[in-house]
Amino acid sequence: MSLTRKIAHQTIIQTLGKVFGLVIALISIGLITRYLGAEKYGVYTAVLVFLNLFGVLADWGLHSMLIQFASQPGTDLNKIFNNIFTLRVLLLIGFLFLAIVVGWLIPVYSLEIKIGITTSCLVLFFVSVNQLLTAVFQLKIKMQAVAWGEFLAKLTGLIFIIIAIFLKLNIYFILLNVVLGGLVRFSILFFKAKKYIQFKWQFDFDLWKKVLNKTWPLALSIVFSMMYFLMDTIILSWTQPNFDVGIYGASYKVLENLIVFPVMFIGLVFPLLSQSWQNQDLEKFKHVLQKAFDFLIIIVTPLIFGGYLIGNKLMVFVAGSEFYLSGEVLKILLLAVGWLFVGQLFGHTIIALDLQKKMMWCYLIIAIMSLIGYSILIPRYSYFGAAWMTVGAEMLMVILSSLLIFKKTHWLPEIKTLFKSLFASLIMAGAIYLILDLNLLINLIIGIIVYFSILYLIGGVKKQVLQEILRLKYNTNDTN
Repeated sequence: MSLTRKIAHQTIIQTLGKVFGLVIALISIGLITRYLGAEKYGVYTAVLVFLNLFGVLADWGLHSMLIQFASQPGTDLNKIFNNIFTLRVLLLIGFLFLAIVVGWLIPVYSLEIKIGITTSCLVLFFVSVNQLLTAVFQLKIKMQAVAWGEFLAKLTGLIFIIIAIFLKLNIYFILLNVVLGGLVRFSILFFKAKKYIQFKWQFDFDLWKKVLNKTWPLALSIVFSMMYFLMDTIILSWTQPNFDVGIYGASYKVLENLIVFPVMFIGLVFPLLSQSWQNQDLEKFKHVLQKAFDFLIIIVTPLIFGGYLIGNKLMVFVAGSEFYLSGEVLKILLLAVGWLFVGQLFGHTIIALDLQKKMMWCYLIIAIMSLIGYSILIPRYSYFGAAWMTVGAEMLMVILSSLLIFKKTHWLPEIKTLFKSLFASLIMAGAIYLILDLNLLINLIIGIIVYFSILYLIGGVKKQVLQEILRLKYNTNDTN
């Protein structure tokens, strides 16, 4: 099977799961926001973002290191996985308790937030462990189990939310839906991964030292990057009312669910980038990187244009009329998402090129500038200040990482696809504008049809690529 078709088929499999999962997630968000209201949803957001921050601190880049180590020829996947898994669990236990202690020590947090952090802290554990299990399926390019796990996790969460709302339970039970979802996903991935991994605790301290020596620059880079990725909401929760946190958090939550597909795609591409670079196949490396860049541009460009027109309608539809202002925030954050998609790809490319130490300083620069910006803008402009600073931070991240990639590989992205996507998006935006008074679903359907039709007609998506993806028979010797 060709490389293009293998990635495409796995992406299609995941997409089907992601589409159903997205529907469930949006229903869950709608139920939670309507049940809690903007102020209580601000508490909900503050708790999860705080725990997410400690999840990042516990990450240490082990997910990426697992993929990089396991991609090397002759590697014992069992040994690498079990040692990194054991190390990850030990780190998680320490950071889990640290999160609870720090949460209770923050004076600006209400008692409600502190109790929420304590009762929901296991979400930190499951998210982090599930990330490692996902790496196994990324390496095998067998992502069906991941898609099923995520779908069933969201379905479990939705059922629990419905029960909690029906019984009129408090916010702590609403928060537990995330923990239960993580447990379900872990159970599925753990069971399915037994096909590839013989699970056992392993303590090869020499290997641990080797991994940690290699990953510490990446770990610091992740910490620095999360300082600008998460500190917007955290500083917002420290300086603004819970209502503002809820408005910002609702728009962010919708984006989190909308961007899972490109992030999933990058996860599939990363092992290929790592393998081709380690095999010193620069031509293949550049080919994979360019195709991934083009794909992300095709996805994100119409998202930005369409989101600007229907952002308010989308947020009201998803979260309720109380969250109308979230649509204004969404329009700004979609610009950040455009940079984020490319930044995620370039960030993974940096790891494949083993440039973590150099990128660490770039992340530090961005983190310092972001913290200064958030500290100035959020107290003055609340969620709008947070959103615009996020756009600037993501843009700077892409610029700095692209410079490092160019210096190492002399690769610069071709932008023909970008111009074609911009043209198709402008036509799509015009079509949506003419029917803006109609139902949101009609806006979305017409927009998608117009965009991809125009893109196909002007050669943004080539016929032979579609035929390659959809062809049922293939040449097993084809490795392009």
